[in-house]
Amino acid sequence: MGMDGVEIIMEAEAGFDIRIEDAEAEKVLTPGQLIDLVIGKVANVETNFCLSHRAFNRMRTFMVQKLAFPRMEIVPAAKLSQLFPKRRRKNFLREFEVELGIYSAPPLVSPSWLQLLLICLVIFGGLAAAFPVLVRFGTSVGIIAFMLGAFVLGAMAVVFNRHFATEFPTGISTLGDLSLWVKTHKSDLAVKCQKAWSREQVAARVREIVIKTLGCDNNYSEDARFIQDLGLC
Repeated sequence: MGMDGVEIIMEAEAGFDIRIEDAEAEKVLTPGQLIDLVIGKVANVETNFCLSHRAFNRMRTFMVQKLAFPRMEIVPAAKLSQLFPKRRRKNFLREFEVELGIYSAPPLVSPSWLQLLLICLVIFGGLAAAFPVLVRFGTSVGIIAFMLGAFVLGAMAVVFNRHFATEFPTGISTLGDLSLWVKTHKSDLAVKCQKAWSREQVAARVREIVIKTLGCDNNYSEDARFIQDLGLC
């Protein structure tokens, strides 16, 4: 499927809040077949389902059009760690914020082993600072020394931790997880979803998408073949 075909499919997914599998898209040869496929998917769509698909479709459009990922790679189960090497993750999340209009993207975190190591260092560092004071001045002053030592080391650990934050946070490991995050953090997704479409409505929207993408106003018909008649590349 060429880029025009990918754009038509993604526009249909976004316009109707549905998901069209690659295998289904490959069988669509005419606008009429696309209309029938859409109708089979939009019947009685639940609002929560609608919002989930809307979030995923927004994210996939961004990744295909802006980041040049192949559409077939952008599936809910795709691992973020495999799609984005560590060196690309900060840039990806910055672009993600801007493109989707989100106040802040999920923050990267340091590896769990590093977090545990830093916690241990803070604790043992505080104890090391407190022990000589405890021996000389007693428990009360020793506790204060421990708290001060732990506070200073903790502040240093926070700075160090941010510098080595390269991992996606717990609970956001796949594109599906990220789309659920988008659904709960992007308020303008929560507009009314149309739960049932008539064939006339679907046909009108598909016609608009096809003509906009291919510029085939004079040749358009539901039975026209995308490649042979409408100039799909």
